[in-house]
Amino acid sequence: MSSGRTAPWHQSNWDARAAGNFIFGGAGTGLIVFAALAHAFGAAYRLPAVIGFALVAAGLACVWAEIGRPLRAFNVYLHPQTSWMTREAMVAPLLFASGAAAIWTGSEALAWVAAALALVYLTCQAQMVRASKGIPAWRHRLILPLLMLTGLTEGAGVAVLVAAATRDHAWLTWLEALLLALVFARGFAWYAYRSGLQREGAPVKALAALARIEVPFVILGNWGPVVLLFVALAETSGATAFWLGVVSAGTALVAGWLFKFTLITRAAYNQGFALPRLPVRGAGTPGPATKPGWH
Repeated sequence: MSSGRTAPWHQSNWDARAAGNFIFGGAGTGLIVFAALAHAFGAAYRLPAVIGFALVAAGLACVWAEIGRPLRAFNVYLHPQTSWMTREAMVAPLLFASGAAAIWTGSEALAWVAAALALVYLTCQAQMVRASKGIPAWRHRLILPLLMLTGLTEGAGVAVLVAAATRDHAWLTWLEALLLALVFARGFAWYAYRSGLQREGAPVKALAALARIEVPFVILGNWGPVVLLFVALAETSGATAFWLGVVSAGTALVAGWLFKFTLITRAAYNQGFALPRLPVRGAGTPGPATKPGWH
């Protein structure tokens, strides 16, 4: 039997538009959480919150654009008992309603309600990926904390950029410390996830796709910002700390988007087929087990 008929092949159902939902949705929900935190610290809430909800809306627009028959989009609400996509869709109206109320009234309590719903929305997105059991790179148990940390890191990155643009230096220092902790945690979550895939087995092409982003995602997008943020927090010059924070936030944000795009569109090889014994024509002894295309 030809290995071409049994080896994993790339899924084609989720493309760049599906990746856009995770890219913008993760960054947006992360930013909504940090907007509520900003509110509690006395920093401006409305601008980062508006940007956060706009990012979530952009992610949902990507999903809507991917649907072959957009008028059937409401069918997503039919399976709350089994589908994380349905649960995401059910949380979305509550998220936007609470966010609109918080932005309109300036209520800190409503801002925290929106932040809590944003975390639920982010969890639904991460669980949606993990629930795709046919894709080994998606179903790994450590993909859940990695995607959650990535969304929060992206949100912190956008929050730093917003604080920098509005010259909110007091809040900017707090955000840089939070971003430092998150990129550090994301880096270790990545290595735990990659090590788990290699140890437990995964399609060779999926591992190769993830290996190709090792430098831009891990070195430049995680450990680079860790070093820069350490320097920024220790730096006595306000201008130097400001620009180190901006560069760190931008690279951490873009690196997270690169990871999600790669995970959804490049590393998405399915299970393929494993044969416990190679068949033989006619009488004879079956050959050894084979699992083509796997590490």
